[in-house]
Amino acid sequence: MRFEEIPTSDLITDSALVAFCEHRVERTAEEFGLDRSGWPSQLVLHWRDGAPGRSIIPGQPSGCLIHLSLGADEYQARYQLAHEVTHAVLCPNHTAFDWVEEMFAVHVSLRALFEMGSPDYGVTALEQLVAEADTVALATQEMIDADLEADYPDDLYPKVFSVGVELIEIVGWEQLKRLGCLFDEFGKHDVRAWVEELDVDEQDAVRRVLGG
Repeated sequence: MRFEEIPTSDLITDSALVAFCEHRVERTAEEFGLDRSGWPSQLVLHWRDGAPGRSIIPGQPSGCLIHLSLGADEYQARYQLAHEVTHAVLCPNHTAFDWVEEMFAVHVSLRALFEMGSPDYGVTALEQLVAEADTVALATQEMIDADLEADYPDDLYPKVFSVGVELIEIVGWEQLKRLGCLFDEFGKHDVRAWVEELDVDEQDAVRRVLGG
């Protein structure tokens, strides 16, 4: 469905959700030390039958259309919003589509649940990811090599969650966030450059997690 074909009735006008979305843009930019003043030029929220996601508004490269799953309750909608806003803030030009961006989207949206005063739902979401991570079949190299523009492999979210936990244990959240702002010439997150910034012991430990 093209942007201009979205029924007006499917656009989200709930003032609380819109305000939460704007807050997450500011909060996520602040968390990663990014200047997102003047961005997005237009931010539109939309209910759709299916998975949440985001897309560029035609004719507005800095505009963002965020899709939320039809039927989501208040907490689910905010969890989805925090996830999609993380994508939009960290990679507003929509160039990354890699495991690093998904890792941050999962971890930042979890943190958002606790920040916004929804610890019960946050604990439920966290426990679900932990349980799924214990039985994940996706190998780390498969996660790294996955072409997310083409398809999302099964177990991607619990896998990036568990890898994120391991990396946080090694380098801490503050140092890990640096990876979210490093891009190579192709617009992908530059994991190699980030690893080279670490202490030697941290480099070795990170390579044991990621391989290579």
